[in-house]
Amino acid sequence: FATPAQSAGVKYSVYQKTLSSFSSTATTLTAQQKAQVKAAVDANPTAEKFVCTGIRYFDQPMSVNIMVRKRAKAACEYAKQLNPNLSTWFQNKPTQARSYAGKVLLTIKSPVLPISLDNLDATRTHTEAWSSVRDAYEASASLAPTISYYISPGVTEAMLTPERKVLERTAKLWSEDFNPTNARIIYVKFNDPSEKAWLQEKVGELGGLRYMLPADIGDWYDNSCGALASSGGGYFTIIACLGRQISPQNLHVIAHEYTHWYQFVNGDIPTNGPNWLTEGGATFYGISMGFMGARDEEGSRLKFFGDFYYTHDFTVGDTLGTLRDWVISSSEEEFVEFMQQLEPGNMSFNGASRQYLFGNLASEALVASFGHEKMVEFYESFKTSTNWEASFERIYGLAIDDFYRKLHPYAVTVIKQVKAVK
Repeated sequence: FATPAQSAGVKYSVYQKTLSSFSSTATTLTAQQKAQVKAAVDANPTAEKFVCTGIRYFDQPMSVNIMVRKRAKAACEYAKQLNPNLSTWFQNKPTQARSYAGKVLLTIKSPVLPISLDNLDATRTHTEAWSSVRDAYEASASLAPTISYYISPGVTEAMLTPERKVLERTAKLWSEDFNPTNARIIYVKFNDPSEKAWLQEKVGELGGLRYMLPADIGDWYDNSCGALASSGGGYFTIIACLGRQISPQNLHVIAHEYTHWYQFVNGDIPTNGPNWLTEGGATFYGISMGFMGARDEEGSRLKFFGDFYYTHDFTVGDTLGTLRDWVISSSEEEFVEFMQQLEPGNMSFNGASRQYLFGNLASEALVASFGHEKMVEFYESFKTSTNWEASFERIYGLAIDDFYRKLHPYAVTVIKQVKAVK
């Protein structure tokens, strides 16, 4: 029985179901087995291939092939009755697993539609987005940026090694569009008074820092001590605190800040663009590079989100609750207004964290639907125009508020998956 031709490049999902056991030499379907076939047909309405395989234990006589083949034929014929448009065929195969002997395995292949803003899926969307970015990373030339490093006495080589790997990945991703020769990174160990003094002195010595520092570097060191990116005085600068327990969440930070450098050089996106793109875009690319190869990328992503969604208060009218609660109950128009409020860059830390997280969802939706190259085109549009909304509409083909509306159900679905961080 010939396998139906598949279009080149089409992706397929595979659904498998083993029917319940047949009795003795029976070759017709029981009511229970018919119900199982019907459930499989109903669960795969776009199926292109419906294969029924009768299974024989490997050391049984060949005559058993006839029986299990008849069972497979009965299953496929019933599936064809239920959906005459199905392409079905049946076969028989041996097995060395006794538990499968005599049964019928249904294997159903359905074409997977490309992700678009109209069918954003809670799992496939970010996976497709990460794949697009990582394909670009693999295809990028490995042009090493020129970076001057300033390393505090408390920072060890063990702290630097994993950090450098993510930094190298991120630099490679952006290297064809951005390859700085005037970059510097200041590494400092967090939570150490002598390190804070060293950092304060080093910042004063280097100067040329912008977008990043409070009047007293000690305030930032004491209250955050994560990472900061700057463009000023002819330099791209990052200050990064090391020494925390290594995790994907920690490692995404250097990729996040390096992406800010790329944003600075593209018409200064942090000044001229919406902050959900600035912080959210850097978060998205930081996660794509920093979580690469993590044991559980999806679990790390949701854990990264959980703290913010559960702990940050959010008030709507007279109701005070968590951000997660608000998003799940929000209307489409309320969500549009919420995203509009994430556009300015002068928000509190809680506001900024929302920009990181919802901007990440916005970025991954755009990259999954249109590809990484379109995002690059959007970033580079800032070089010639400060009207980012007009550029967005030209590049993506819809008004920004319409995009927010399409993002709403995706945001709700993702946030429903997030559990409180213990």
